[in-house]
Amino acid sequence: MQLSTLCRNRLVCLLAVALALTAVLTLLWRYTPLADAVTPERVVAWVDGMSEKWWTPLVILAAYTPAMVVMFPRPLITLAAVVAYGPYLGGLLAMMGIEIASTAGYFAGRLMKEETLHRWAGPKFEHVAAFLKRRGLFATFMVRVLPVAPFAVVSAVAGALRLRLWHLVAGTFFGMFPGMFGTTLLGDQLAEALSTGEVNWWVVAAALTILAGVALFARRWLLRLERNAS
Repeated sequence: MQLSTLCRNRLVCLLAVALALTAVLTLLWRYTPLADAVTPERVVAWVDGMSEKWWTPLVILAAYTPAMVVMFPRPLITLAAVVAYGPYLGGLLAMMGIEIASTAGYFAGRLMKEETLHRWAGPKFEHVAAFLKRRGLFATFMVRVLPVAPFAVVSAVAGALRLRLWHLVAGTFFGMFPGMFGTTLLGDQLAEALSTGEVNWWVVAAALTILAGVALFARRWLLRLERNAS
């Protein structure tokens, strides 16, 4: 039961895809001519060069909003921020970018007609709207921890329902923080691997455990709330 629940969770699926993609890229890098073209030294030099540009933090902050619309994986932007600026500043930029995207979706939802939002959000609208209307801040926290609907849909529905903006901001922060923390740990180890070629696999294992544990806990909690409500 636990395994099937994990397999249905989007965060775990995204993590599995990211790990598989990493393994494929590693094999390509080791056993193809890419090993000569894409060296750790060149990657580090490129990242350092980008991090010295004054406009790079602005690009990172702005990138989360279009990524929210086109469903681009946000953890990849977070990884890039952490590799470029380290776990503290990179993590701060990532969280600020997420909050900007969430706020933009909120005000877009306030401007949308309900019929337009219905068409855009699809069948998720009623479920998410009912949950947000009933639970407010707590619901925002829960749907951020466990994405039962796309990030943009939750933000737009919150705006359409005229929920308090600070509920969305606070719920997004606390709900996204565990995943952000795990992704930041992974990004820090990626930067270490690029710089020194060494990886602390205990830190990687801890990051993966945090992400999987939060996803499983949130899933059980949400199912329990749904059973109590019914």
